Amino acid sequence: MKNILIIDGFPPPHKWLRNSNHHVTWLSYPEEIRPYEYHRIITIDSILENNIEIINVLHTQNPFDYIYCFRERSMELTYRLSEHLKVPSNSNHNISKINNKYEMRVFQENNSFKYAIINNYEDLKKGIIKTKYPAILKPIDGFASQNVYKINNESELQNNWINFSKDNKIGILEEFIFGKEYSIEVISINNIHKIIGITKKYKNQNFVEIGHSFPKVFPNLLEEKIKSFIVSLLDKLNVNDGISHTEIIITEQQNIQLIETHLRPPGDCIPILIKEALNFDIFDYFLTNTLIHNTHTDINIEPKNIHSAIWFKTSDVQGKVISIINQNDDNNMNFIEFYKFKNVNDFITPTSSSLDRLCYVISKGPTSKQAIDSCKDYLDKVFYILQTKDNKIVVV
Repeated sequence: MKNILIIDGFPPPHKWLRNSNHHVTWLSYPEEIRPYEYHRIITIDSILENNIEIINVLHTQNPFDYIYCFRERSMELTYRLSEHLKVPSNSNHNISKINNKYEMRVFQENNSFKYAIINNYEDLKKGIIKTKYPAILKPIDGFASQNVYKINNESELQNNWINFSKDNKIGILEEFIFGKEYSIEVISINNIHKIIGITKKYKNQNFVEIGHSFPKVFPNLLEEKIKSFIVSLLDKLNVNDGISHTEIIITEQQNIQLIETHLRPPGDCIPILIKEALNFDIFDYFLTNTLIHNTHTDINIEPKNIHSAIWFKTSDVQGKVISIINQNDDNNMNFIEFYKFKNVNDFITPTSSSLDRLCYVISKGPTSKQAIDSCKDYLDKVFYILQTKDNKIVVV
């Protein structure tokens, strides 16, 4: 039995740990605490040193064997505790760079890619001379596709800055890359990186992810090029242990451009897509092998002619949800899961970030297209009935 410290939330690994025989201490934000049957639950203090002091006392009494974290916001704390206690973790000394989009651009040393740090409107006007139009303006530490703006021409410059600066003080301006977007899902153990698969991503005009399909299979030469790019990146970042999620764009010329990388599992139910398509649980594999073997064990993750997909329902209007109608038969053999983010009495707004999406469905099929079509057919029979501020009834 191991003595485990897990920091912050993320349900799948918590479920695994609750079902294990390990001694688990959970360091959590107060609002995230759930009635999990752990040996010990401690709230995260706003002062970093206080967390270190408390955990150090516990470690002195009964040393921790491993520190886990699966949320981006707590990876810095995880690294600090890991370093102080000299206990292995799935964070590392480059985590501040990984979580800062500007620092990652500098770290990558890609002189052909144009970008600029933006602190004010004058910076933006200078930066656009460097990046040219179109360009992308986004927060250096953003998440959930919030406050991402595509600036197409000079007439949009000031208005986009006004909207951006309402919620952000510092941004990064990047040249816009034309191409298709993918994410690469990787498990690293003891500095060996095993690529589990590639996810195809679908976004709307606001850069909000509206769907994913898995796995994406490329011709051998391109797939090897992608894998080499990812392994080189993770090696350069000194990633030892972790489940990572790296987003890239592939241009028509088959050039690979990094968008960003995350030292945490993929979101948007991509772990479920992986499990349905490959019959492979990334959390069970990672937790088992870091706690027991400290190395990779043999697994069969070759494509099995099963594709899975998730699709999200979005809205272009706002109003209060007064009813939700689902006319689907969930006995469909391709159906996996349906989940509502927004429920009756919730107020919804036009979808401008991942947090504004209404619901999702997960399906599978022999091809990605069939899996996606199955999702879309399902959502076509899900209706949100809204009441607007002027008391009109709108169906989404």
